[in-house]
Amino acid sequence: MVEHGELKTRIYGMRSIVSWEVLGKAGVRAAFGNDWLRHRRAERLCRCSLGSSTALFFEPFNDMPNTRGLLFDQMLPEGIMLKRVEAADKAGLHVMIHAIGNEANFRILDFLSRSPKKNGPRDRRFRIEHAQHLRRAKSNVSARNA
Repeated sequence: MVEHGELKTRIYGMRSIVSWEVLGKAGVRAAFGNDWLRHRRAERLCRCSLGSSTALFFEPFNDMPNTRGLLFDQMLPEGIMLKRVEAADKAGLHVMIHAIGNEANFRILDFLSRSPKKNGPRDRRFRIEHAQHLRRAKSNVSARNA
């Protein structure tokens, strides 16, 4: 459709960060495509929300003191999301992750800050989608309490 001038809607594609390798092996990099059809990102959609009490916080929910939320499945086993972020970044993809809750955002910001140190400088467009309920970091405090 693009080649024949028949595409009338711009398409901006994203693929799950879990399968970023498909994009990397196909040679897709940041800003791949043209004005009508573009693919830039490896994305992770977390299924967390405030309404379902699954957003991840450092402290328990006020109305549900038995839960702080959930660590979404693609963060497990521990450390796998960091590896995915670093690998997708190394392949030149823009990484976009959804995070709701102060602990979820803290963890994602940590991953996004580590990747450039490992992969070196370049133009990056890291993004946290729906970043909600952040809190200010405190110096000289453990990550768990930051």
